[in-house]
Amino acid sequence: MLKVPSTKSHSVFSSEISAVATAAQGESFVLETCDCYAGQIRSEAVLRPDIDMSEFNRATGPVEVADVTAGDWLLVDIERVSVGDHGVMAVSPGLGLLGDRVIEADSRIVPVRDGRAWVTDSLSVEIVPMVGVIGVAPGVGEVDTELPGTHGGNLDTRFVTTGNRILLQARHEGGLLSAGDLHAAQGDGELGGTGIEIAGEVQLSVRKVEYDGTLPAVEHPSSLSLLSSAKSISEAVRAGFDEAVELMARWHRLDWEEAYRLTSIVSHAEISQMVNPLQTARITIPRQWCALDFD
Repeated sequence: MLKVPSTKSHSVFSSEISAVATAAQGESFVLETCDCYAGQIRSEAVLRPDIDMSEFNRATGPVEVADVTAGDWLLVDIERVSVGDHGVMAVSPGLGLLGDRVIEADSRIVPVRDGRAWVTDSLSVEIVPMVGVIGVAPGVGEVDTELPGTHGGNLDTRFVTTGNRILLQARHEGGLLSAGDLHAAQGDGELGGTGIEIAGEVQLSVRKVEYDGTLPAVEHPSSLSLLSSAKSISEAVRAGFDEAVELMARWHRLDWEEAYRLTSIVSHAEISQMVNPLQTARITIPRQWCALDFD
C-alpha cells in the first residue's frame, strides 16, 4: 500500500507544492503524520512558548488523485486513524477560551495504552482518534495549515474519524490532498485550545462523486454535517445554514421559504472549534432529509 512519510509535510496548502505521490480513484493510501508541534515537545520540560511555531500543524502530502480535475467533488473515505503511544497537551497563557487565566505555560505528556489516554496518573479517557487538518490545495495562492476554509484545512471536527467520509471540492488537477494534526481525543469547540495532540497514521481512499454544495461536509451514519468557517461562530452558523437551506430546497424541490422553514426544524447548529484564527461551525442535517447516495 502507498505510504507517505511524515517528512513529506508542509505548513501551507498550495498548488505550488508538488505532489509527493499519486493514488488511483478508490485506492487506499496511508499518510504518516507528526503531532501538531512536529514532535518538538518531547518532555514536560519543553513548553509551548519555547518551540518553533513555524512548524505548527504540518500536513503530510500532497497526494494527487488520478482523473481529478478542478471543480470535482472528492469523497474522502477515512478508513483508519491510528495514533501513537503518547500525546501532548500544552497549556499556555492566551491559549483557549480561558487562556487569560493561565499564569504559566505547562506541558503534559499523555500516555496512551489499551484504548485510553491517561490525562493524570489516575484519570483516563477513551481515545477517539480524529483528523484535525485535512484539505486540498486552494484555488488561489496559499493558505496556512492553521486556517480552516472551503478547502478544508484546520477544521478540528471530531467527526473526521474512522468510518466517516469528508467531501472536499478540488480546485486543481489531482486535488492535492494533505492531512495531519491528529488528536487522540477532542471535545466540541476544542475549548482549551488543545486536543490530545499526537502523531500517527491516517488511511484514506478518494473518489469523485456528484454533489451540489460549496462547503466541506462530513458524512456519518446518521447525518451530513456542513462545515462552515468564519471569524465568529455566529457568522459561520449563518453561512452553513444558508447552504443547508439551498441544499434542502434542491433535494426536496421546495421554494426557498419552504426550505427555510423545514431546515429550521430538522437541522442542528453545532460547534467544531472556536480557538483557531477562523472558527468552525457544523450544520448537521439528519440523514433521512439528505438526498445523497454515494454508494
